[in-house]
Order: sequence, then C-alpha cells, then structure tokens
Amino acid sequence: MMPTASAVVADVVDICRNIRKDASHRVSPLSYTEESVKNIEIRHIENLEIPYYLRFSVLDKPGVLSRISGILGNHNISILSVMQKDRKVGGAVPIVIMTHHAKEKELMTALQEIDKLDVVLDNTVYLRIEEDPKTP
Repeated sequence: MMPTASAVVADVVDICRNIRKDASHRVSPLSYTEESVKNIEIRHIENLEIPYYLRFSVLDKPGVLSRISGILGNHNISILSVMQKDRKVGGAVPIVIMTHHAKEKELMTALQEIDKLDVVLDNTVYLRIEEDPKTP
C-alpha cells in the first residue's frame, strides 16, 4: 500500500523534473540508459568456464585428498589451493578447494563421482566464483 504509492509518486516527480528541465540522457531510475543496453550471447550453463569454491565433508584418513584430487584431475580440473582445518582423527573434517577455471559440465561429473566415495560424508558444497570481466 504505502511503499507502492511512494514509488509511483517518486516516478511521477522524476518525469516532471525531466519535462520541466527539458532533460535528456539522464540516468533513469533503473540506473541505465537505453543506449547502454547491448545484446549478449547467453551461454549454456554446462559451457560456463570459471573458478569454483568446493567444500567437502570427509573422514580424516590418509589418502582422502589424493582420491579427491585424482578425480578432479581426471576431469581436467586444476586445483588453485587446498585448506584443511580442525583435524579429528577418524572423524569428519572439511576440505576446502579453490579451482582454476573449469568447465561446469566437467565439474558436475567429477562431483558426482567424488560424492560416491566411501570417505565423503555429505554432498559437496560448490560455489561459482564470479570474476570482473575487465581483469585479465
């Protein structure tokens, strides 16, 4: 009720200001001008190639990291960094891996394989890492 009315009044005030000042090319309330809208190609998610954050919940046993990294390597996924904290011998520990750029399709296939390992206690948590397109 009130927030909607407030938004409508704000839009009307913006329009009145533009007409009164004969303003053109002002940044609209949407924060972009019509000229700045560009058509971009939408890629299928499977073809997305970006870095990823991965968190595994695994048993604290020798060779676990080797098994996980081997599967990632078999699917062309390169590891940027690895961190494991809170050691609990025989218990569950988190392993966090940051990857270099990897294809979504290959990552999903690798994670399905990793999640079936007897030393993995829960489904892997993964996050896509968005980068600034201007950064090389």
